[in-house]
Amino acid sequence: MTTEYINSKIELMAQHGLNQTCCAFIRLHFQSGARISDLLRIKRADITTNNRVIIRQCKGSNTLIIQLSTDLDFWGEYRQGLHVDINLFSRGYFYKLYKRYGLVIFTENGVNQSITHSARKQLAREIFDSTHDIEASKSALGHKSSRSTEYYLTNEQRKSNYSGGVLGKVTNKLYNFRFQQRKNGSIIYM
Repeated sequence: MTTEYINSKIELMAQHGLNQTCCAFIRLHFQSGARISDLLRIKRADITTNNRVIIRQCKGSNTLIIQLSTDLDFWGEYRQGLHVDINLFSRGYFYKLYKRYGLVIFTENGVNQSITHSARKQLAREIFDSTHDIEASKSALGHKSSRSTEYYLTNEQRKSNYSGGVLGKVTNKLYNFRFQQRKNGSIIYM
């Protein structure tokens, strides 16, 4: 999936009546690679005045801080309570939405692999393909262990030599961004 593909699907959803909150959170989902359940727990206070979203991840993963570059007006208004709260929606709602609009990752043999986890797998794969460094993918996903990150990579990628390189600017099919690993989390600059 490319940025253009994802954005075209979000545009189509908006044309079909999807509200602005869902559209912005779907875009954030694919930019951050966060779990959908973690996005649904974002509180208005987690959006800072300097355009960052703090995503407190479950399952033992580190916190992600996303520096926003899109939908800035929406996020400022959302923080002030001017849009529908995201916690009114469920994981199942997004599962059906993603499936209906084709925001799905398939395995090489064409079997449906991932729906609401598509964004997470896409980000891990794109970063690994760009850097050949599992540590870079691990940091971007907020994992504490690279064994957790290996789950998101294809068998061919798992067998590759990992470089253990330094994190920094990454250019891939989806986004040009930088990320920085910190002791208790990662910051992704979009």
